[in-house]
Amino acid sequence: NQLYKDRVLNQMINEKVLQQEATKKGVIISPAQLDQKTAEIEAQYGGKDSFNSLLSQQGLTREEFTRQTMLQLIAEELYKNDITPTDEEIQKYMDDNADSPEATEPAKFRDTARNTLKQNKLGTVFNEKFQQLRQSAKINTF
Repeated sequence: NQLYKDRVLNQMINEKVLQQEATKKGVIISPAQLDQKTAEIEAQYGGKDSFNSLLSQQGLTREEFTRQTMLQLIAEELYKNDITPTDEEIQKYMDDNADSPEATEPAKFRDTARNTLKQNKLGTVFNEKFQQLRQSAKINTF
C-alpha cells in the first residue's frame, strides 16, 4: 500500500507541477486540440470502437486516456522549440529505416519519421527539464 501511495502521490505532484508550468508560460490546450489528437490516435488504431477496446484491454479508462493526452499536449507545447526535428534528422531516420513497410509511401513515411523523432526528443527534453522544474518547485505533502 505504501508503494502504491507513493506512486500515486508522485504522479499527482508531477501533473500539478506540469500544469502550473503551463499556466505560468501561458500554455492552453483547447478542447478542439484535445479532440483532434484523440481522433488521430483513434484512427491509428482502427477507429473509436477498436481504440476503446484497446484501452479496456490495457485497463485504462477513457478519462485516464484523456488526462494523459492532455498532459502530453501540454509537454509538447511547453517544449516545442526543443523537440522539432531538423530536415537532416528526418532524412537520416528515413535512410536508416528504408526497409520498413512505411517506406513505400514517401509522404507518409516522412510524417512517421517526423513524429517518431519528435516523440523521442520530447522524452529526452521532458526528462531533463521536468526534473529541473520539480526540484525548483515548492512541494509540501502531508
